[in-house]
Amino acid sequence: MVEAIDSEDDSMPLVANSALINSGSLLLVDMMHSMNELDGVPVDGDSITNIAAPQLMELTSSNSSDAQAIFNTNAESTDMVLTRTEDGGLAAVVSQITDSLGRYSIITFPLALREYILENPNHSYYLGVIENISNVAIYESGTQPIEAGIYNNSGATSSHLVMLQHGLARPYGTQDTVLGQRRWPSESTTGPKYVSVGASAFRGSVPEEIDDLIAAFVWGGYRSMGGPSLNSARSSILYQIYCEDLTVSGNSYSDVDTAQYSYFTSIFDVGST
Repeated sequence: MVEAIDSEDDSMPLVANSALINSGSLLLVDMMHSMNELDGVPVDGDSITNIAAPQLMELTSSNSSDAQAIFNTNAESTDMVLTRTEDGGLAAVVSQITDSLGRYSIITFPLALREYILENPNHSYYLGVIENISNVAIYESGTQPIEAGIYNNSGATSSHLVMLQHGLARPYGTQDTVLGQRRWPSESTTGPKYVSVGASAFRGSVPEEIDDLIAAFVWGGYRSMGGPSLNSARSSILYQIYCEDLTVSGNSYSDVDTAQYSYFTSIFDVGST
């Protein structure tokens, strides 16, 4: 059962002040929330509000700046166009005509979170993402385009904590670090999309340097997972990213997945329990 931190501010949506936030919360990016300070479309280097920053700072003794997510991009207007929707979502329309390898727009997870994972690679973690897909990824062969994850830049598919790719979440199946995963819908299609995965530890080789640990939400192709060109990548509207240390919170994967999935079904009126 998710143990939540109470809040005296009843005006805050439930998702931020009780349903998810707890002592193990590391990252909550919620584009529709009133605490999200992003005004308009971000540019390279802009801070993206981490609603779980107080909990991350408590766990890591970090400062406020290091507890925020960062928007990074090298994409040109011919690669992708970013806009904000009326309900606050951050939308990326990615070209599937231009053939630009390694072009991306990403939300890089906080520095404090990345350092924390390197220090605690054997903890259990949860990652969940809520999007609305406007154009599905094209996948024919090779590596599936990365959507979000925490992984080693040197050998991502064999060395990772959690990874969300087109049509795939890692760890999966009978792999010894998998705690659970859910994809709705199960097939790649346009419309609302929910993906979550839990892992009991970092799988494979843990990076020795912070620059080799990738922890990000991605549009396009990024670093070791940048092989798929932008005309393979999805277009989508981002609504929420959540990451939690389950070892600290004492929650199970199912506890947190149930809470986030409940929010997903409430805002889109889709899915099933």
